Amino acid sequence: MKTTSFLIPTVGLASVVIGLATWPLAEPVLSTSTHDERKETFKYYQDGKTGRGQRRVLVLDLGGGVKMEFVRIPAGTFLMGSPESEKDRRSDESQHTVELTHDFYLGKYEVTRGQFRAFVNQTDYRTEPETDGTGAWGYDEETKKIEGRKPKYSWSSPGFAQTDEHPVVNVTWNDANAFCRWLAQRSKRPIRLPTEAEWEYAARAGSAKRFYSGESPETLVKVGNVADGTAKKKFPDWQTTIAEDGYVFTAPVGQFLPNRLGLYDMLGNVWEWCQDWLGPYEDLSAKDPVRNEENRVRVMRGGGWGKRVPQISSSALRFSGAPPSRDMDVGFRVAFRAD
Repeated sequence: MKTTSFLIPTVGLASVVIGLATWPLAEPVLSTSTHDERKETFKYYQDGKTGRGQRRVLVLDLGGGVKMEFVRIPAGTFLMGSPESEKDRRSDESQHTVELTHDFYLGKYEVTRGQFRAFVNQTDYRTEPETDGTGAWGYDEETKKIEGRKPKYSWSSPGFAQTDEHPVVNVTWNDANAFCRWLAQRSKRPIRLPTEAEWEYAARAGSAKRFYSGESPETLVKVGNVADGTAKKKFPDWQTTIAEDGYVFTAPVGQFLPNRLGLYDMLGNVWEWCQDWLGPYEDLSAKDPVRNEENRVRVMRGGGWGKRVPQISSSALRFSGAPPSRDMDVGFRVAFRAD
């Protein structure tokens, strides 16, 4: 396996090299009925440019004809957080060097309604919005307004049209972890939510810019479904991009160009739950950091389709919610360490 290094400019720190592995083209590797592995070429958009890359993909069978694809992410070192000069940065984005010492697999896409439905159908699982009596967030087509928690809203009925190819929404951190436990048992792999460091490393894919798509917010519509000119027609008071991506609410996964690692929708579409509790970076290890000590809230990353673009859409932005939190723009993707 050969590696390609991307040199990242830094602010006040020495340059850091990320080693991103590339694999030669090959025929799909035959495996058991529960998983399959293949190598793919793909077109990506990153740092304002298009390119062609290669990715190694593992496929897990969820049953009922539903599958889930994972991209292998090579170990490496990167600058996590944002420089003090970055526009709209927050004080908790302190830039620091992080090393991930093991390859890991990360979902090529956000977990879809179809994949979550497979879990529900096989386990009779009911989400927290369905069991605690308060429901979830949703959009009321009659009033044309987004509403807070109501029992009529859930992962299967957010108030706007979705297919099984859309990312699942209105799931709590606890719901996402229940899905991970089920898939881990089914696949015999250590499925979990990604750590916050894994998420940002995979999202940046070697980029040091504010958005991995480029420095301008207008590049976001190339790589994800964000609040855009399409959404502004429905919600005139929203802060959006000028460019239009064609979607007001969620978009089917994979509709936009991936980043240089071949991952889709790492910015936009839905916020994604991470494994970590929220806290300052300073007291974490520089190697494979994860915050396991309990706090009040868990980390979310990636922004979503909602208002306030570009403030919520940077690669370094950290957001959070209590484990039982749910919203119509919150979902997740899953990960596991490579053997």
